[in-house]
Amino acid sequence: LIEGWPLSDGFYFVMVSVLTIGFGDLVPRNEAFIILVLFLVLIGLVLTTTCVDIVGAYYIDRLHFFGRRLEDDPLSWLKEVQQRRIEAMKREAMRKLFETVTALHHIRFTGLSPTVALLFRTFQRFSRSLLRCNTFICVSGNISDCPESPQSLTASHATADSVLLRWRAPRYVDEGKRYWYTLTYKPRTPQRRNHVVRVDFINEEKYLVTGLKSFTLYEFSLTTTTRYGCSKSAKAQEYTEPCTVPQSLRLEAVSCETATVSWRSPKVNNGTESYVIQFTQEPAPQFVYWNRYKVGSTTRFTVTDLLPDTRYILCVSAEHNYGLAAMSKSIRFRTKRWWADDDSACLQLPFSNHRMSMASIISSLSALR
Repeated sequence: LIEGWPLSDGFYFVMVSVLTIGFGDLVPRNEAFIILVLFLVLIGLVLTTTCVDIVGAYYIDRLHFFGRRLEDDPLSWLKEVQQRRIEAMKREAMRKLFETVTALHHIRFTGLSPTVALLFRTFQRFSRSLLRCNTFICVSGNISDCPESPQSLTASHATADSVLLRWRAPRYVDEGKRYWYTLTYKPRTPQRRNHVVRVDFINEEKYLVTGLKSFTLYEFSLTTTTRYGCSKSAKAQEYTEPCTVPQSLRLEAVSCETATVSWRSPKVNNGTESYVIQFTQEPAPQFVYWNRYKVGSTTRFTVTDLLPDTRYILCVSAEHNYGLAAMSKSIRFRTKRWWADDDSACLQLPFSNHRMSMASIISSLSALR
């Protein structure tokens, strides 16, 4: 309309001006509207660049995962299934062989001929050497030689890339036999082609698993291992935290009216963060009714004006240039009954079962004098 061009020429001018450098074949001649034409071309350049950036990032992401799929062995799942079947058959054969050796171990050979005794000893040596090659059952003739499983395996202190495992030693361990712990872990996903990681020779009763993927469910399996074999596995599961949320939220101090919490910055961010603390009493109402404190860039904050002897739930969100990220894991705590109470227990006078304020306690103690 400005230049008097038909619709096709106007569309051609806009597309050529946006997608190339310069105006192309058609050049605007009306100097009165040149600012409007340049502004229209500038808006087209911004929109086109944004669309190309979004589509290009998505294409690169899809191409990356396509390349990763090509690198995987297409028959790895079949090989894994076959290996599991072979191990199951081997365990069953070793179990039957172990039962046979255990039964023959209790037979007296005084009445047997030397040939039968020699055949039995040969069979026993062969079976024990075969059993030593299998790490799933014990190689000795007694069930008591099998190590017991670790107790109370728990997964805690999960971050975006690590999980802390703790457990207790087996109930009975023969001091004359050296043992260690063997840990295996893998992500629990529907793909069923998860990479299994094995860690041997753990001598402590805790282990920090690192190098994990963020926001992924992992299964941990722990066994007690000796040179005679492995125990039954103790298992635990835990989610790692998302990489964009505050990490390792914990309660540092609590009194009757205040609570101090600290956290670590997210592993992955989209700019400078300012944190928002959100808390409420339990049972928690709808999220829109929670109390909120904007605490800036600090990673440690003291919440005040709390009620004594009250349960609270608290979480932290990271506010960046794209808005609020996902919230951190919540923590629950209970405030003390009064400021000098270390055990959150109320100071009570004889024959009184109700909580009293500080003024009433002082007045009651004064009256007892």
